[in-house]
Amino acid sequence: MQTPDPYAREPHEVEIRFYAELNDFLPADSRQRAFGHVFAGTPSVKDTIEAIGVPHTEVDVILVDDESVGFRIGCAAVNAWPSIPCSNVTTFRR
Repeated sequence: MQTPDPYAREPHEVEIRFYAELNDFLPADSRQRAFGHVFAGTPSVKDTIEAIGVPHTEVDVILVDDESVGFRIGCAAVNAWPSIPCSNVTTFRR
């Protein structure tokens, strides 16, 4: 009987969507829509965004479960926005 590895991490999936020019960093089949991303462990949103291929320096606003969050929060449903050239984003955390 094989002993379970106590360090093994079960995979999890998060739904992610990128907006506007952030789609330029994605494969064509992931642009302009939400898609699933599988990960193990407890990566931050920043680490997850970069693992997908989008530089975190290009992201200005992150919504997780419809709440504005910073880069250090763990993954859930993620929506990432580039810099928005308007003044109506004062309620978003950067």
